[in-house]
Amino acid sequence: MSRKRQPEAEAEGNNGAWFLDMLGIDARHVIPTPRRPRDEFEVPVLPPSSSDAETTTELVAQAWRQGTEPDPLADWVPHELARQVTSKRNFRWTVIFAMAIAAAVVIGAVLWLPSIVRHRANVRADQYRTAVFDLRNDLPSAQGALATATDPEATQEELSELVGPLTDLASLADRLGNVVDAPLPEAPPLLPSGPIDELVPIQDRLGPLAGQATSIQQRITDLVDYRISLAGVIALPDLPVEADAAQINELRVTLAAFHANGLGTVNDMTPDEVLTEHLGDVRAALDHFSEWQTDYLEALRQGDDPTALIDDITTTFEDLDHTIVPALAAIRSETDTNILELAQALDNALVVIPD
Repeated sequence: MSRKRQPEAEAEGNNGAWFLDMLGIDARHVIPTPRRPRDEFEVPVLPPSSSDAETTTELVAQAWRQGTEPDPLADWVPHELARQVTSKRNFRWTVIFAMAIAAAVVIGAVLWLPSIVRHRANVRADQYRTAVFDLRNDLPSAQGALATATDPEATQEELSELVGPLTDLASLADRLGNVVDAPLPEAPPLLPSGPIDELVPIQDRLGPLAGQATSIQQRITDLVDYRISLAGVIALPDLPVEADAAQINELRVTLAAFHANGLGTVNDMTPDEVLTEHLGDVRAALDHFSEWQTDYLEALRQGDDPTALIDDITTTFEDLDHTIVPALAAIRSETDTNILELAQALDNALVVIPD
């Protein structure tokens, strides 16, 4: 079995050029000249000048192309990729609309919420102004009621007609008191409460005025009640100068009832302090009447003339109408001064209440 012959290594310089010479072929055009390694720098040899290389720049470029290995990326051009993904911004108009509404709400809140505080303060100020104005305009009527109540010649009918004006005065005073006692409105959270805070001193100022009006009304009302009640106490029943046994018995019952009713009325009275002395005179007159009726009935039974007794008790009770006059004058003077002071205070309050 023949053994395959291993190729022998070529001797240095044995690159087959001899064979090409035998065939008459120039080995220089076929066998490439060995190149140095890439890491060795080789200066290219410039070719002879030609008519095509007219400038130095072209000669340098031609020499560079002949002495440098071709760059495989020299002519590379990236392929144009088709636009597969396009950018398209889709605006959601509902979101934009919602944002616009939210912005409008915020701006509106900034502009509108502070007006809420001012509106609430204005509403309360209007309530103060109306209550003060109405009470102030009713004070002349209160003066008229006071004049009638303190008139010694006023009749029971005239005194009874004062109930209406005095009720109106009480109602207006109560309305002012209720408005003043009501808590001040509150400002929404995080908002300044300046306009509402301005009402605090006004509220403190109006509180006593409502109380003063109530005091005036109550004093006049108590006086009217006292005089109406007094008229029933001092109005003596008929006192005949003669009577039979049956009439005397009826008269005894009538006089006893008159005395009992008088005492009951006096005990229920809570008069003005100015009338305290006069009320004492009324009690003394009733005590005198208790003793007087016994003498009077006895005179009728005996057939005696009771005229002197009748004049005595009549004078005693008529004097009660006269002894009350100084008290009426004092009440008129004091109360009228209170009304004038209240009117001035209400006028001053109207000036400071904000519009």
